[in-house]
Amino acid sequence: MKNNSRFHLQERVIVLARIRNTGSPAGLAKKLDSSERTIKRTVKEIRDQGVPIYFDRRSGSYRID
Repeated sequence: MKNNSRFHLQERVIVLARIRNTGSPAGLAKKLDSSERTIKRTVKEIRDQGVPIYFDRRSGSYRID
């Protein structure tokens, strides 16, 4: 994946997490036309950049508070 595409995917995940509309990792992968593994890797990259993203089991969505 090119750096520009990776950045774009990170931005999309962040926007959806802020509005609590990601769904499960599998659902998010389908929504973003990606693999579940890529989503999990992207979430880790976002965390590594200092963004407090986490999966909230109660709401079934990634969140950024």
